[in-house]
Amino acid sequence: MSHHRIPITVITGFLGSGKTTLLNRILDENQHSKKLRVAVIENEFAAAFGVENEILHQDKIEDIQNLYEFGIGELINALVEIALRNDNMEPDKRIQHVILETTGLADPTPILQLIAQGADRKGTDEIVQNYYINGIVTLLDVKHFYQNYSSSMVTNPSTYKNELVAQLLTTDAIILNKIDLLDDKDTVVQTLQDIIRKYNSIAKIHTASFANVSLDDILDLRPERSTEETVDGIQIQASEEAQKKHDPSIEQTMLLAPGFVDLDSVQQFIKDTTNKFKDIYRVKGVLALERNPELKFVIQGVHDDQLSVTEHGSWLPDDTKESRLTLIGKNVLSHCQELEQSFKKCLIV
Repeated sequence: MSHHRIPITVITGFLGSGKTTLLNRILDENQHSKKLRVAVIENEFAAAFGVENEILHQDKIEDIQNLYEFGIGELINALVEIALRNDNMEPDKRIQHVILETTGLADPTPILQLIAQGADRKGTDEIVQNYYINGIVTLLDVKHFYQNYSSSMVTNPSTYKNELVAQLLTTDAIILNKIDLLDDKDTVVQTLQDIIRKYNSIAKIHTASFANVSLDDILDLRPERSTEETVDGIQIQASEEAQKKHDPSIEQTMLLAPGFVDLDSVQQFIKDTTNKFKDIYRVKGVLALERNPELKFVIQGVHDDQLSVTEHGSWLPDDTKESRLTLIGKNVLSHCQELEQSFKKCLIV
């Protein structure tokens, strides 16, 4: 196996906090500065529907060797595969850093435990031999964090995992993102810092718009440590949260409209849907628009606002020009058929 362990940076944060935006910034800046050979592992709801691939800046990054989209059970296989490939490559082609972008509902503590202790929890397997946690970075959406946090504290706080708290407990750096959306920045930032310090007294705190932070604030946040040192550093409350189950009512539904859609109709559909179903946390999608038939458009939103539409590269010759949306929220699966029928009404006939 590899002689030098590969550092892993974990990017976490609640739904819509800006994780993919940060990942793209890391990849773009790395290309022009550190020039590390990076592998990306994704654990994102939208990845299974191909949406996350569209949003990542793959076309700008030449030094990503592998893009993995995984469920939790596949993480071990992905890491082992990267290590095995490194063993069979020339030194100047080996992966030097892994970036793991989690779902917005992920607890980083089990990931930290897996990397530190291995799948067998003995600290001796291939994972431990080949990897170590280089840092955990958590993003907070400053406009919606307090609303989500307050809600999470009154909704069965002891029954299900509180992802917001879990992400604060186990992190090395916290980015207060979307600061540009605040009117009273100083007051809100101070309130959030007070909440953060209840759970984590040592994490570095940065403020940002569009996840614009330096690579030096993201990489190399932790030295290479032994299994014992890493595990001993996990807070008791973090370990307790890690044992809890996720709230099963938070689901995703994926909608398909096979063809070009009218943008105004799609935006109205999303507005109507988020108004009708109040607990929709996140909307992501890729649209085919007749006004620019050769271009893909990415649409994203948080709760019932911040809906943005951006160009994102050209359709490839083998691509099917279709429109896709994924919605994440409470009890959305039972409305999947109804929502898809409404989405298909946005098609241009």
